[in-house]
Amino acid sequence: HNFNSITAENDMKMYNVKPNEEGYNWEKVDKVIAYGETNKQRIFGHTLIWHSGTPDWVEKKGRKDTLWLDNFLKTYISEYVSRYKGKVDGWDVVNEAFDTKGGNYRKTLWYDVLGKEYIAKAFTYAHQADPSAKLFYNDFNIERDTAKLHAMLKMINDLKNDNVPIS
Repeated sequence: HNFNSITAENDMKMYNVKPNEEGYNWEKVDKVIAYGETNKQRIFGHTLIWHSGTPDWVEKKGRKDTLWLDNFLKTYISEYVSRYKGKVDGWDVVNEAFDTKGGNYRKTLWYDVLGKEYIAKAFTYAHQADPSAKLFYNDFNIERDTAKLHAMLKMINDLKNDNVPIS
């Protein structure tokens, strides 16, 4: 009775939801959603796109085929967010796009292959799938690292100026 929100630590990350190319594994997420609904708790989705949450098979295939990765980004987010439309109140759409220290974008599959535009695309796809969900960017150490903080704030302002749907 003291808590009203659930954020799954790992169950909603890509390596659990899409562990292989053949299909999705919704079992753990469905259980989180059902528990939240039964107990009248808000569900917060963590996280759609995260370099450490990307399965090896996506990494290997995505580095070989830019068009495939771009399409995968759209399909994965669209199918995932649509499945839980109205059940997940908010999503960490992109997680930790900046280096651990400083204001540079992290060199990841997503950045290396699609450029920083992957961030705007991810937010756009999530919004299209569930226009009422709150959409967040998540990172760490911004309270101590002013270079990272300012880079993140600039990115968010740029996204908002480009009408990218970010909460």
